[in-house]
Amino acid sequence: PYASTIVVPTAFNAGSTNNLLIGKTAGGNDYVVTADSAAGSTGVKTFVLATVGTGAYISADQDIYVTYTQTGTAATAGIATITLAFSVNNDIS
Repeated sequence: PYASTIVVPTAFNAGSTNNLLIGKTAGGNDYVVTADSAAGSTGVKTFVLATVGTGAYISADQDIYVTYTQTGTAATAGIATITLAFSVNNDIS
């Protein structure tokens, strides 16, 4: 299986929390749980899509939204690259 990742080379530095939410709507976290999207520390965060999971299907095209949420003092730094792994179901039934 392919891994979805959030790579954070420069940590987001808001005063309290630094989360990247990935969901079906702006501000939603349907696809990535908050614990997997903490952007306050550098590194590679690997995750399974929260709602659909490994081997599950999305039956129609779906917009994907990424929202950065912070609390405390506003962030002045932060860089992230997000990769969502998926494959097309080409099974003929």
